[in-house]
Amino acid sequence: MIIRAFLVLGLVFTLSGCPSGGSGSTGSGSGTFGSGAGSPPGDTGETASSFQENPLSSLCRTLSGTYFFGSNGGKLLTSSNLTSFSVLEGTPVDVNGVACNQTESTNSAWFVGAGGGIVTYDGSTLSSMESGVTEDLYGIYRTNSTFLYAVGDSGTILQNQGTEWLTQSSEVSTNLKGIDGRGAVSSLNLIVVGEDCTILQTSNGGTFWESDEQSVCQSVDVPIDTDLQDVWVDDTSGNIFVVGAAGTVLHYDTEWTRQAVSATSSALLAVHGVSATSAIAVGEDGVVLQYNGTGWTIVDNPAAEYGVRLTDVLMLSETSAIAIGAESANSNAEGFVMTWNGTAWSEASFSS
Repeated sequence: MIIRAFLVLGLVFTLSGCPSGGSGSTGSGSGTFGSGAGSPPGDTGETASSFQENPLSSLCRTLSGTYFFGSNGGKLLTSSNLTSFSVLEGTPVDVNGVACNQTESTNSAWFVGAGGGIVTYDGSTLSSMESGVTEDLYGIYRTNSTFLYAVGDSGTILQNQGTEWLTQSSEVSTNLKGIDGRGAVSSLNLIVVGEDCTILQTSNGGTFWESDEQSVCQSVDVPIDTDLQDVWVDDTSGNIFVVGAAGTVLHYDTEWTRQAVSATSSALLAVHGVSATSAIAVGEDGVVLQYNGTGWTIVDNPAAEYGVRLTDVLMLSETSAIAIGAESANSNAEGFVMTWNGTAWSEASFSS
């Protein structure tokens, strides 16, 4: 059987008035999120069949080089080489976001999704965590220490300092989609984006969240009902990239600007980069945009040919990236992966 898969912050920023200076992951999960009953967690060793009825929603890479993939179809996938994939058994369904351990050489990851569900993987075992909320969660971010943050519907922001998830007051009721940040915990700078042009920031790890009250969008002539989907912060420069509906791209350097993207009006669902002058955004209809420091260019790729819905992207270097998605937003859609080699995007086939 052949299954085709497209292989593809010292930051200070003020969001009210004139701004002065993200991996969240996107997805549209719904349903029940919890561990599979009666199935011990572990590696089933499935490969090509992993992509059947498993629309991929999110990905991350650990410091040791292991990839983890979230799915809206009931499986969590892992790979060490992007040529074979394994399924973690006893997994939840409808995962919208994943964060990997990038500070220690352990293959650990955290997954968030529908109904406030959170699951952690320690390298051998999946365990459910009590979030204390029932809202769908979409984005998750792990700091350089042990702190974790998750965001979701109805202004939900959660923080974990070790074993317990605590709710932080966002002072907004909009659905929050993406989160990223930089800096030490005591002065941790985080930025959250969401529907209706919502942008939140904190410079103290979430003790207090400040809303821009849509002033960023208003200042750059973006409609205030624009849904923002993801954010990426360059850890070195503090540059911020935000993407969303209708091909919207916002950029912060010394001030917020709306970057011109005339090549597409498709919704952009994810953004990631390796520097202030090298980033990639992906979204609906297989659209891939690449940034070179001066502008965004639409790039031909296999997913665009088939109209694949690209839901997440991970840049490893200027010549290496991975994008994932699904043939549609349906929960039984087939997953896709594609890779960038610095010259072209390529699809791959997996056999079993």
